[in-house]
Amino acid sequence: PEPYWRLALAGVFWQMAAVLDRCDGEIARVKLCESKFGAWFDTITDNIAYLATYVAFLFGVQHLHPDKPWALYFGISAIGAMIVALGIMYNYALKTGNGSLQNYLVGFRAHVPAHEKNGIYRVLERYAFIAKRDFFAFVHFLCCVLGSFELLYAYTVGGLHLLVFAVLLSQRKMLAGQRLATGP
Repeated sequence: PEPYWRLALAGVFWQMAAVLDRCDGEIARVKLCESKFGAWFDTITDNIAYLATYVAFLFGVQHLHPDKPWALYFGISAIGAMIVALGIMYNYALKTGNGSLQNYLVGFRAHVPAHEKNGIYRVLERYAFIAKRDFFAFVHFLCCVLGSFELLYAYTVGGLHLLVFAVLLSQRKMLAGQRLATGP
């Protein structure tokens, strides 16, 4: 068995990184120093960190479970799903002129009329907080402190697949609604 402290320390660092990442944006807002460059820089560096972390998960699952190649394949599929979802979300951010991918969630609420949201849309809207770093970093932290890499891996792989499903489902209506809101 691998030393527990490594996983626990990784969880603490990941949670601290999430807290510090949140602080810089809040400080910029309070000091009225927000900029488009800062928003884009923050978004891009966050996504590089996520990608690096999820690639590290692949090494971890391969090391811990070399006899279960399907776990590795699911992880690779999840990273592919994340890249697809990010591509769509970055496209939306470019079209709306905002560097924060959190605005994708705001756009979903604003640009898709309530009467067009079926049950799946309402569920996705209700549980969108799961895709926010504040939430998933804390779940990662708990899994690491509890020594459950397998649960952490399953949560992350499942979550990334659900994210791409939600983004693919919502993006067509969102872009149509955004076009209507901005005019021809």
